[in-house]
Amino acid sequence: MIDHDNLEEYRDPINYDLEFGGETNKYNFYLDIARLNPGEVLELACGTGLTTIHLSKSGIHITGVDISSSMLE
Repeated sequence: MIDHDNLEEYRDPINYDLEFGGETNKYNFYLDIARLNPGEVLELACGTGLTTIHLSKSGIHITGVDISSSMLE
């Protein structure tokens, strides 16, 4: 039996955001798509919510879901 759960890199949200947080063009890509499609947005595996927060601040009604509680904190 394997004792590894593949979530190790997601246990440190500060380093995760430092590694993936500077990609603002990515957030605008998702914002453009959300604006083209009316309705609410569900982001699966939202991590620390970098995209979720960006879209929410831009007026998109969005809910983020993630399996890692440390990322959601």
